[in-house]
Formats: sequence, C-alpha cells, structure tokens
Amino acid sequence: MSVRETHILIDVIANADPLKDMNNAINDTIRQTKQIDADPFRDLNDEMRRGTKYSHKMRESYYGLTDESRRMLHEMKYGWQKNNKEFLKHKNDLIKAKYGYFELAKASGDYKGTTQDLMRDVQRLGKIHKDATDNMINNNKRVLQGMYQQAGTFMNMTTQAKRISENYDRMNNPLLLVNKNSLRAADGLNRLANRGNAAVLALSMLGPNAGIKKLRDMTMMINQGMIRMTHVAIGAAISTGLLAYALTKLAFGAKPSEVFQEQAAALAEYRDAVKSRTTEIAEAWGIFENIQLTKTSGGQLTKNLQEQVNAMTQWKDNLGKITQVAGKEFADYLSSLGPTAAGEVAAISKMSEPELTKYVDLWRQKMGLSKQVAVTELEGLKLETDKKIKELQSTLKPFGLAWEQLKQTAIQAIQPMVTAFTMVMVPIMNFLNAVGQLVIKFNELHPAAALVIQAILMLIPVLTLLLSPLAAGIGLIAGFKAALAFVAPFIMPLITGLAAMSSTVWLVAAALVAATAGIIWLWNNVQWFRDGVTAAWEWIKTNTIAAWAIISASLQQAISAISIFVSAKLAEIKAFWSAHGTEIMAVVNVYMNMVRGYISVGMALIKTVFSVGWTLITSVIRVAWELIKLVINNSIAVITGLLSAAMAIIQGDWEGAWTAIKGTAESIWHNIEAFFAAIDLTSIGKNIIQGLINGISSMAGAALSAAKGVAESIKGAVTGALNIHSPSRVMFEYGGFVTEGLGLGIEDGNDYVKKMALEMTGGVIPNENYSPGTASGSTVSNSRSSVTLSPTIYISGTGEDGKGIKDQVKEVFEEMFDHLNFLYEPEGEY
Repeated sequence: MSVRETHILIDVIANADPLKDMNNAINDTIRQTKQIDADPFRDLNDEMRRGTKYSHKMRESYYGLTDESRRMLHEMKYGWQKNNKEFLKHKNDLIKAKYGYFELAKASGDYKGTTQDLMRDVQRLGKIHKDATDNMINNNKRVLQGMYQQAGTFMNMTTQAKRISENYDRMNNPLLLVNKNSLRAADGLNRLANRGNAAVLALSMLGPNAGIKKLRDMTMMINQGMIRMTHVAIGAAISTGLLAYALTKLAFGAKPSEVFQEQAAALAEYRDAVKSRTTEIAEAWGIFENIQLTKTSGGQLTKNLQEQVNAMTQWKDNLGKITQVAGKEFADYLSSLGPTAAGEVAAISKMSEPELTKYVDLWRQKMGLSKQVAVTELEGLKLETDKKIKELQSTLKPFGLAWEQLKQTAIQAIQPMVTAFTMVMVPIMNFLNAVGQLVIKFNELHPAAALVIQAILMLIPVLTLLLSPLAAGIGLIAGFKAALAFVAPFIMPLITGLAAMSSTVWLVAAALVAATAGIIWLWNNVQWFRDGVTAAWEWIKTNTIAAWAIISASLQQAISAISIFVSAKLAEIKAFWSAHGTEIMAVVNVYMNMVRGYISVGMALIKTVFSVGWTLITSVIRVAWELIKLVINNSIAVITGLLSAAMAIIQGDWEGAWTAIKGTAESIWHNIEAFFAAIDLTSIGKNIIQGLINGISSMAGAALSAAKGVAESIKGAVTGALNIHSPSRVMFEYGGFVTEGLGLGIEDGNDYVKKMALEMTGGVIPNENYSPGTASGSTVSNSRSSVTLSPTIYISGTGEDGKGIKDQVKEVFEEMFDHLNFLYEPEGEY
C-alpha cells in the first residue's frame, strides 16, 4: 500500500464521527424547522437537504481526483455544513414569534386588550418573524452560489448565431461566408439579451456585497417589471395607434381619388347640360325654317298669366268642394290629373249630389274593373311573388322569430332606460361641446401656445411606448436590457435566421440581375451572340421534335403489341370457359354443398352443446342461489332465536326461552323445506334430457339434409358433365358406394356424439340396460333403440345409522361452516 493511500484511509477514519454527528445535527435541524413553520422555510429546508445530499455525493466522488480537487470539495462540504448550522441562530426568534401567535390565538375568546393592542402585537410578532426569515435567507450561501452560476451561464452562453457562423467556417462555402458580418451582429445582440437576464442585472446593479435577500427581491422585481412593461407597452401602443389613426384621418381629409372622381363627374354633368341646352336652343327653329314670331303685348301676357292663376285657384276650390261630398279618395285622384283638368273638375263640382254620387260609383266601378284586369294580367307575377314569400318564410326558424320578438320586446322594455340615458348623456355631451368651444377660443387667442400644448399631448403616447422599459423600475438602460432579454426568445430566431441568409440572398439576387442585364445587353448589341442564341434554340427545338416523334412511335408500337397480346389471352380464356365452364361449376357446386352440409351439422352440434350447457349453468346458479338464501335465512333465524332465548333466560322466562328455541328449529326446518321445494330437480333433469333430444334430432336432420345435398350435387355434376338424361348403371353403382359410405360414416359418428353428450352431462342419460322398475318416467324411442328416464328422489325419515333428517342436515351445515372457517381463517393460525 502506498503512502498516499494510507494517508487517505487515516483521514477518512479520523473524520467519520464528526461527519456523522454533523449530518445528524443537520437532519435534526431540518426536522425541527419543518415542525416550526413549514411554509416560510420550505425552500430553506430543501436547500439544507440538498446540501446534505451534496456532501454525500462529494464524499462518494473523491476517487480519481487530485489533492487540490479533494481539498476544494472538503472546503465546500464543511462550508455548507457550517452555513446550515448558522440557520440555527435564528431558531429562538422564530419560536418566539410562533409562540406569540399561539398566545394570541389561545386568548382570542377572552382577549383583554383593545383592537389596536391586538394589531400592535400582530405587527410586532410579524416583524420578529420577518427579521428572522430575512436573516436566514441572507445567510443562505447556496442560493447566492446558484445565482452566480446562473449569471455566469447566461453571460457565457453560446448563441445560435455563433454556432451557425462556426458551421459556415467548417463548410468553407463562399456564398455562406458572406453572412459572417450579419451573424456577428446577431451574436452580439443575443449576448446583450443574455446579459439582460434578471440575475445578471441584479448582480450588476447591487454590487458584490449585496445580501441574498436584496438580490432575490431585485430579481423578482425585474421579472414582475417585465409584466408591467408589457401592459404599459400594449396600452401605449393601442393609444398611439388610435391617436395616429385619428390624426391621419383628420389631416388626410377626403380621399383624393374619390374627390377626383366626383370632380370629373360634376364636370361631365355640366358639359352634358351645356351640350343639351345648346342643342335645344339651336333647334328651336330648324336651320332652313322660316321664322314666324307671335305678335303679342305686355298687357296680353299679364292677362294670360292672370287667367292661369284664376283657373288654378278655381281648380283648388272645386277640389275642396268635391272632397266634402265625394270623399278624399276621389278628390285625390282628380288632383293627380293636374290643373290641365281644371275645366272637368269645375263641371264635376257643379253636379248635384245624386249626379256626383252616381259619377263616383261609376269611377269606382272603372277602377275595380281596371284592378281586376291588372290582377289577371299579373297572375303569373302574383304566383311567383307568393312562392318567393313562402320560400323566404320557410327560411325563418322558430328561434329566429323568437329572437326577433325578444328584441322588439326588449327595446320596448328598456325604453325608459333609453330616455334616462338620453337625459344623462345630453348634458354631458353639451358640457364636452362647451369645453371644445372653449379650447377653440383658446386656440384662436393663443395659437402658438395651443400648438405647443397639443404637440406635447400628441407625443405622450409615443414616448410612453418608447420609454415603457422604465415601468420595470430599474432605470432606462437596465430596463432596455431586461426588455431585450424578455423579447429575445420571440425575435432572436427570426433575426438569427435572416442574418444567416440575408447576405447570400442579396448576393444571389444581384448576380441574377447582373446576368439578366448582361444577356439583354448582349442580345441588343452583339450580333454574333444573338445569332448563336437563335441557332441554339432552333437546334434544341428541332431535336426535341425529332426525339418526341421517335418516342411517340415506340410508345404506339408498344401499346399496340400489348393490346394484341391481352386480346388474344382474353379470347383464349373465354374459349376455355366456354368449353369447360359447366363442368367446373358442377364440381364447385358439389364441394360447396358438402361444405354447407358440414357447417349445418356443426351448427346443430354447437346449438345442442350450448342448449344443454346453458341448462346446466342456470340450474347450478339456481341451486347455489337457493343454498345461499337457505344459509342466510338459517343464520338470521339462529341469531334471532339465540338472542330471544338469552333474553328470556336472563329475565327468568324459561318457557319463553323454550318457545324461542322451538321457533328457531321450526324456522330452520321450514327454510330447508323451502330450499328443496324451490329446486325442482325433476324439471332440471327433463330440461337437460330434452335439450339433448332436440339437439340430436336437429343434428340428424342436418346430416340428412347434408347427405341429400351432396347426392343431388353429385347427380347434377355427373349428368351435366357426361350429358346423361337416362339412368346409368355405372353411376347407379357409384352412387350406391357413396351413400353406403356416407351412412357408415354417420353411424360411426353416433357413438362419438353419444359419448360427448354423456361426458358433458355427467352421465344423466342412462345406458341401454337401465331398468327403472315400476317408477313412472318418460320414454324416447325410435326404430333402433329405446331410452327410458324415470328419476326418483327419496327423502326418508331416518338414515342408515338411525339419524333423523334434522340431525343429518345439522351435520352437513356444521361441516360446511367448518370448511368456510378454514378457508377464511387468517394465515398463521394453523
């Protein structure tokens, strides 16, 4: 053994007991901490437990390490154990706070102080409890180590952009290497996002000497600040969008395209009107027409206009008179004819009342006849209209109609609410309108100040969106870092993907554009290039046409050959079937009939087995159920009888005790009689035998049908194949052999069927030598054998050893209960 190994062995042995005591102390501290307050110290207990497990793992991982590594592991192990012991310093404060809460709870029904005293005590105990828990958190160096490790991991994490760049270096493809700069930028942005991790920001902001409590609070504040920032950013984005939309709409005004269209339409309408009026004026006289001007005077024109006014006044008055006599409907009709009918209206107004009544009746008859003629002419339209209405009506569903009715009802029901809303909102709208008017006046009086103020108001939503990282509460720069880290999982894949390909895309696009431009320039400016391209295209076109002609001819030849071959084979198959199809179908029918016969016999056998088996199963279940009822009834009778007898004996009523015992014995006997009466063994036996008889009979019928079908199939096959229409001696002899063999086979199978039935029923079918004596029974006979069944059940008064039925039944039940006790006795008792 080497000196080094000896040193290690002595070291482990020397430190075994202290390690054991230390682990026991840590475990005891964990248990006590759990008992004190589980919720606040669940994380601490987990850390302590992980520290203990970690110490065990370090002890197990010593092998194969250098001395320096072992020294570091020893230092970490004892450091965590020492750190765990420091938690115990604050145990007394925790117990003190816990006990104080206990005292307050105990005195809750008889507290002597005031509510303010109670709240002061609760606040005091809460402060003690919080200080103790804060001190324990601040002394938890393992959490601080985990935070350092997390920050170091994020600060040195390899980004996807870096991995893609390294892969491009390995591939050494110039088209991919052009993306190195964009990947470098994406890598830097991703690293910046990683430095925005909450642990990294908390350490950089609080410095190296910050306690774990402050670091955890800062980390929590940053993580929650991202949620606040998200809400603020969403609200600011919505507000900015709405404001930008409103301002854009107001500043944009009407759509220029629509305005231009309306202007063009107005100009076109004006041009059309001018053109129409010009034509109308120009055509007042024909170009070759002789002008004849009407000779008149101003007085004549005034007289004419006065006559028109008088006629219209008289026409209006006459319509009023007619309305009073003939009704408004007729007067409205005359009014629709216009003032040109003023003379006719004046004549109607001068009619007597009978004449006017008759005239109106004639008018109504005319209008009625007109309507009848119109209805007749438009009958087709009416039918189409009715059909359309019915179709529309059919689209209405009961739910839709009910919903429409509900809306109308709801509108009527909330009409007072609408009135109240109007009464409330109108003054508010008026107030807002007044404020708007006041702002307008201010804008008119102080235009420069109004411009500055409203510009500031316009920038508030935009600046809120841009400065939303301030909502995290950690400053603008750190807030931007945290925001970048927050959105990096969503945007960095896109940025990295674009960085990995954008330069290549631009390069390929530029190459394609340059190549296209070069080809176009050569085509337009270089004759030999244009001639070469034209010659190459003609060569390609000519050779393609020639190749397609060869391929097309080959395909046509192949298709023709395949068609000829398939047609020939189909003709051969058709000729073969025409020659031998009848014989083939005859043989197939023979075998199909044989298979059908086998299936019929098999189904009959299955039916027989199922019928007899089901009868046995139902019989066993019925007997078992009756036996269960017998046991339960007798158990209840024995228990109640024993209780009754015991109560009577306690009370000194010996006669009552004897009556109870006698009644119990009678109840047991009646239950036994009911058991034997309920299980009709004769009926069960009859059902089993009858099932066998029916099954064998059906099997015989199935076998007969099968044999008959086989014989008929053989006959049809032979006569069909040999074209025989009269008796054939050869076939007669062969048929005899077939039927003889079939009969021997069925006869040989009878013994097997009988044997299987006997085994299934347990020998309920008697043998041929069974003689029941003079007992009555049932007999089933046929031409070959006779089977007689005469079951007889005797229940005698005494057994062979002179015991009565009561004693025999009692012994049976005792044996049965002993057997059940043995089955249900727990293991180890015997």
